[in-house]
Amino acid sequence: MSCIDRSSWLVVRGSWFVARSSWLVAASSWLVARGSWLLDLGVDGFLQRAEFSSERIKALS
Repeated sequence: MSCIDRSSWLVVRGSWFVARSSWLVAASSWLVARGSWLLDLGVDGFLQRAEFSSERIKALS
């Protein structure tokens, strides 16, 4: 392998690694955003259920 072949191979390999890393960062940030959205949704749902239950308990007593 000549020096030029080796350097071009390293450039190709490096650019592939950078592209893959940026894709992984984008995917993980999407997952984090989706997870926080689902967590907010779950917390809101839990609070609404707790409020509904307390209103029902007040109505029954």
